[in-house]
Amino acid sequence: MDQFHEDTDRASHFLALAQKYTDFTELTAPMIHEFVEKILVHAPDRSTGERVQEIEIYLNFIGKFEVPMPEPTEEELAAEEKRRRKRIRDHEKYLRQKERKQKIAEGLIVPGEPYQLVCQCCGEPFQSVRPNAKFCKPACREKFYRQEKRKAKETETSQTA
Repeated sequence: MDQFHEDTDRASHFLALAQKYTDFTELTAPMIHEFVEKILVHAPDRSTGERVQEIEIYLNFIGKFEVPMPEPTEEELAAEEKRRRKRIRDHEKYLRQKERKQKIAEGLIVPGEPYQLVCQCCGEPFQSVRPNAKFCKPACREKFYRQEKRKAKETETSQTA
């Protein structure tokens, strides 16, 4: 019962303080000193890949003030997912570039000289100036993608049947 009366007294003190200031368009230093007891700023957390920092605000007469977090909308979730995928894609690109620089430093790759690659369609070795080339000639590329399309159709028809 004493706790209830104490909480009621603190709430009434806070309301009296809030009624004292009617114009909150501009925060002044005296207003902040009267309302805020302390602010705790925690160390940033980067475990998720993004910088997140917790801030606790303690108000006079009330204690810790929790700001309700709004539920993210579908658009915000989609934008966050897009940012996450871009961050992953950029990191993978960085790792590829780092690996290439390391191979150049080791002498495994000479810039400007063609790469020795193997065709994904016929298995024949070929040379290309691009390190990501997959096929030795356009006919192999067309054949490979026709086969892929045929496989996709077969799996689609087997799933619907």
